[in-house]
Amino acid sequence: MEQLRRQVTDSLTTSTSMASLDDWDRLVAAHGRATRYQPARLLLDDLTTDFTDLSEAFARPHPASVTRRLTRTIAQMAGLISLTLLKLGARHAARSWGRTARLAADEAGDPALSSWVRAQDAYTIFYTFDVRQAALVAQQAQAAAGRTVCVGAVLAAALEARAHAILGHPTDADTAITRAETILSALTPDDTTDSAFGYNEAQLRFHHGNALTHLHDSRRAGEAQRRAGALPHRRLPRPGPGAPRPGRLPATRRRDRRGRQPRRTGTAGPARAAT
Repeated sequence: MEQLRRQVTDSLTTSTSMASLDDWDRLVAAHGRATRYQPARLLLDDLTTDFTDLSEAFARPHPASVTRRLTRTIAQMAGLISLTLLKLGARHAARSWGRTARLAADEAGDPALSSWVRAQDAYTIFYTFDVRQAALVAQQAQAAAGRTVCVGAVLAAALEARAHAILGHPTDADTAITRAETILSALTPDDTTDSAFGYNEAQLRFHHGNALTHLHDSRRAGEAQRRAGALPHRRLPRPGPGAPRPGRLPATRRRDRRGRQPRRTGTAGPARAAT
């Protein structure tokens, strides 16, 4: 039965049509929404299966315009796989898929997508507790957006603020949050949907509160959390395993409270492109 399905699908998509490209766009959008409710293990199975089909479609000869759109879809799918692997605690694999996503996004020539995949990569680095590198990659994600107002830029600015807060840089953290608020105010309604490809005010307030907690500003942190709680459609982000959580510094960073210089902890090894 599966062989028959593939034969029919191949015959229909040998020459990729605009309709089939739209189908891929809808599928990617559905996966982006699924990150908010589907268990990560099940989602990973779906994503890898569809990525295999996408890779087969990409391997066929296409006009340049079709290749560009498929390349963009590959970047989105690889980014979602990276995000899902991070939720499962597979940080090295997440970095590898993140590299694939970056290469594809840059090849597609889409600044907003290049920004988004780099923002996702910054989060992966953040959850290895290499917060200095996470801040740097978050800045690169914002630079990749250029003048384009997009989800990747605000996601990266919020992450940069959290990293600066852990490092004990309150001015830099406040500047990054202000930048995130400015970008968020200019996003379209489609950009604030409940999806891995969206970002909303509830998420920003959650991230702001997290940054303020690391700065030991309990009053402002509580205010940010209350504002997040009062907003509708507030699916707050779930940190990956071992991630810095509100009200709790990573174990390797708690020494900061006693005034000692924090040390950099183990970082992910060299990322390999996923196959």
